[in-house]
Amino acid sequence: MRLFVTGDVHRDYDYYKIRRFREYLKNDLTLDDYLIICGDFGILWDGGAGDNFFINKVYKKFPCTILWVDGNHENFDLLDEYSVEKWKGGKVQKISHNIYRLMRGEIFDLNGKKIFAFGGAKSTDRGYGLDEKFWWKQELPNEEEYKNAEFNIQKYGFDVDYIFTHDGPKSIINDMLQIRRDSDDKFDSFLNWLSKTLTFKGWYFGHHHMDRDYEPFHCLYNSIIELI
Repeated sequence: MRLFVTGDVHRDYDYYKIRRFREYLKNDLTLDDYLIICGDFGILWDGGAGDNFFINKVYKKFPCTILWVDGNHENFDLLDEYSVEKWKGGKVQKISHNIYRLMRGEIFDLNGKKIFAFGGAKSTDRGYGLDEKFWWKQELPNEEEYKNAEFNIQKYGFDVDYIFTHDGPKSIINDMLQIRRDSDDKFDSFLNWLSKTLTFKGWYFGHHHMDRDYEPFHCLYNSIIELI
């Protein structure tokens, strides 16, 4: 098994890095290898021809399995149409034979590596050119998802190998990215709590459209890196 991770894709807008990845490694990957996208995959967006093209034409023959945590730019109404099932120890929504959304607060076992997934973020561009019909209240976690995360974290003894989210904890964002961003107080508090409570080797997130390392935190956008 090989495990890769990257940041936002936005369906076709940032697909260039996925195309490069595929062309470079297409002969060395199988469906037992994984590419994790840290939110804003955008594979489900308008429910039309564009979604169908990327799901059934682009990714159907992709040489590895795609996993993703949701970001704030996903069509959650379309996502809600997919059933939830168990996979690798956690709950997922299966979009196709090789595309899985990792549900919020779930912990998965990938060949002995424990990964914790917690998608969601606040849209900072809402009201600044973002069409209101492409905004959903589900972009932020609900109480059930917070409780589910706490339950699973306790179940696994507060110890995982990797954390995958869309946004990072505000407590380190200022120093790591040299920015200040508007967010949600409850969401920020929860991510900060995770950073202080969990034992982990690496935390990977996107959202900020830049590549920065601040061990053990990693913000990804253009880069696709291999973890194992």
